[in-house]
Amino acid sequence: MTNLPVSGWSEDPKDPTQERWWNGSSWTDLVRDRRYPPPMVAPTASRRPIQATNTWAIVGFIMGLLSWIFNPFLVSSLLGIIFSSLGVARANSLIESTGERVQFPLAMVGLVLSIAGALAVLLNVSLALNNLLP
Repeated sequence: MTNLPVSGWSEDPKDPTQERWWNGSSWTDLVRDRRYPPPMVAPTASRRPIQATNTWAIVGFIMGLLSWIFNPFLVSSLLGIIFSSLGVARANSLIESTGERVQFPLAMVGLVLSIAGALAVLLNVSLALNNLLP
């Protein structure tokens, strides 16, 4: 006696994109589209969500604000421009790991404040020098 497979859906011997019902002794006329099993996904270790921060953006924003209050020799403005630019670059690099630009708006505001602070100091110096000339 031969051991025949139990009844059930199996790959159709005539068409591999279909499944045919095997009744335990012969193929029937019942067919359906083949249902592929979901792909096997390797188990991954549980990971904590990434807590991304953008310190450069925060420091750049603070320096941008400071450039409007205290800006000797444009130091605050220049540091604000540098740190804010680094914050923009860091925000763009965090897209891959977090899916978002972490604190990108803060870095841009810091950059704008720093540039505007530098322009305000240069304008004040220019007006002061203009008033000294006869």
